[in-house]
Amino acid sequence: MNLGPLVNSLSDEGNPTISADGSMLYFRSDHCGLGSTDLCQAPILPVVDFDEDGSVGVSDLLLLIEAWKTDDPKCDIGPMPWGDGVVDAADLEVLMDHWGLPKNMGTDPAELIAHSTFDETQGMKAYDSTGVYDANLIGDPVWHPEGGMVGGALEFDGTGDYVSAPYIVPRTDEALSLFAWIKGGDRNQVIVSESGMYGYFLLQADSIAGNLMTSLHCGTDTNYLFSETPIIDGQWHHVGLVWDGYPGNRILYVDGVQVANDTVLNIPDFVSSVGGRGLNIGASWGLDTHRDFYWSGLIDDVRIYEGAINAEEIAAMMGDSDQDYSVCIVVDDFESYTDTEPNVIWETWSDFFVNNTGAVIGYADPPHAEVNIVHGGNQAMPYFYENDGIVLDGTEFETKGTQFYAEAQRQWKDPQDWTAKGVNTLTLWIHAEPGNPRLQGTPEPLYVALYDNAGNRADVAHPNAAVTTLESWQKWSIALADFTSVDLIAVTMMGIGVGDPASVKPGGSGMFSVDDIELHCSDG
Repeated sequence: MNLGPLVNSLSDEGNPTISADGSMLYFRSDHCGLGSTDLCQAPILPVVDFDEDGSVGVSDLLLLIEAWKTDDPKCDIGPMPWGDGVVDAADLEVLMDHWGLPKNMGTDPAELIAHSTFDETQGMKAYDSTGVYDANLIGDPVWHPEGGMVGGALEFDGTGDYVSAPYIVPRTDEALSLFAWIKGGDRNQVIVSESGMYGYFLLQADSIAGNLMTSLHCGTDTNYLFSETPIIDGQWHHVGLVWDGYPGNRILYVDGVQVANDTVLNIPDFVSSVGGRGLNIGASWGLDTHRDFYWSGLIDDVRIYEGAINAEEIAAMMGDSDQDYSVCIVVDDFESYTDTEPNVIWETWSDFFVNNTGAVIGYADPPHAEVNIVHGGNQAMPYFYENDGIVLDGTEFETKGTQFYAEAQRQWKDPQDWTAKGVNTLTLWIHAEPGNPRLQGTPEPLYVALYDNAGNRADVAHPNAAVTTLESWQKWSIALADFTSVDLIAVTMMGIGVGDPASVKPGGSGMFSVDDIELHCSDG
């Protein structure tokens, strides 16, 4: 079991041993920055928040009293750390040692010390809600009083707009947490950076795919922390960095989920040699040398904490948003497909070659997926439909006698639970081929079909029959409840279709792209 960044890293940990008094876990680690099989330690801490309400208090005491003289393992916390098989005075002593503290095992809670809400309606000042670190707008960022995730937001144009904040990033071993809501942006663009020369890019979209990264590093300019989670897809994302002090962990978060972490065992550059500096929000530290790094999009609710905040506090921040932020389960973002078998896109999304419909998936030439017109990430799925009974006319792959409708189908070996985490909405994005050179006849209606393990099928049609002709990304949200005759906890196949499966007459043809098929708790 991965015990998280306090113990496990991306390298090799092993040989766990518990101290004689039960308070410490010792283990060896081969993590970067250590020699071979060096010893590390992590404290063994009691779980004293019995009712899981975020604090240790009267309700936890009442639960312990109810379990008095029983062997209830939940309340048997003393003597530390494993208990002794009976709830008694030893357990009461441990509980009282943590009375009134948050459930983060008695550690000092993180303190919010700077908070730019960006709720202003005009002017060149962004006020800090803590009353200490008011910031100045540089360039011409635009206020959006009702356009943020928490009240208003600030829009940056990517050509010189940023906010200069006086908060000083500690250049010590002190812990730090930094979070913000963002929307838009592009590869290499910076969300928050230190000002001055040679500062850290604390939150940034990487130069390859626009994934979240940080340059807060351990010893060398190339030892950055990268995630594999894109943040420049035009949707709101909650992004953050937690640094729990030297020696400690760098952790990146996107939308409340930990997306990258490692342990920094060398002192970060400049920690002891250079004094702290302020922050640039929406720009890098090198304003002249990094002109392409200015943020182009919205930023909202920038929060800085002294200390390492925990998952519950991050969830609370996300819960403060004014808009409905939903759980997301990716059905297919089309990023995993390559040029070689068996990872070519049509091996997952079956077309005419398998199901004899008019669907043709992917380009004949590498990279087979669409890489120029994408909604999120680097790839989308090209979808050709030929509903006249002949597919790939005039080519070596010409096939006659196909159905008068098209359906690309993705099948799962094991039934999928499309109710997990409370999701209730399916979303996908559609973009027509520019110029519609392959469009013949009246546009064919678009639909999604779901199949379950009992052989049931349910279709939902797009309300706009011409959506496959619109030359911009169109979001389609479908309530899962609309798939009335399918068991949503046992989905075995999804189909994306064009035309009418019951048609006995030839139809038209065309081409469009599909991207970012996801499940949400609501239309997110």
